[in-house]
Amino acid sequence: MFTFSMPTTTLFGAGKLNELHSQINIPMGAVHGKKALVVISNGKSTRANGYLDRLEGELKQAGVEYVVFDQVSANPTKPIVEEGGVAELKMSDYGIEPDEFPKMVQNARDTLGPNFQNDPCQLSDEDCVSIYQKSYR
Repeated sequence: MFTFSMPTTTLFGAGKLNELHSQINIPMGAVHGKKALVVISNGKSTRANGYLDRLEGELKQAGVEYVVFDQVSANPTKPIVEEGGVAELKMSDYGIEPDEFPKMVQNARDTLGPNFQNDPCQLSDEDCVSIYQKSYR
C-alpha cells in the first residue's frame, strides 16, 4: 500500500516568481525535487525581459540543478521534443515504482479529468497503466 499525490499549485500575480524558491523542497512546499528541465520557446522575450535569469536565480537559491531547453517553436515536432531530453528521463530516478502506476492513473484522472473526458481517443485505466509499464526504466 502507498500514497501518491500529484497536486498542482499555481502562483499567479505580480512578484510571484520571486517566491518560487520558497515553494521548493520545504516540508509544506508545492514542489519537491533536485532537478528541473526548464522549457522555453526559441523566441527572445523570456531572456530579454529577464525572466529566465530570475527563474535560474530562484532554482539556484533552492538548490535545484537545471537544464534550459530553448528550442521550442509553435507546434513542435517529435525531433524537437526528443532533443529536449525527454528520452533520457526515467521514472525510477524519481522514486516511482511500477506498483504505483494504477494510483498515478487515478491521480491524473482526478487532476486532469476534463482532459481525459474530451480526448477523442478515450483511454481506459488499463491502457494508461500499460503505457506507463512500456515506458518504465
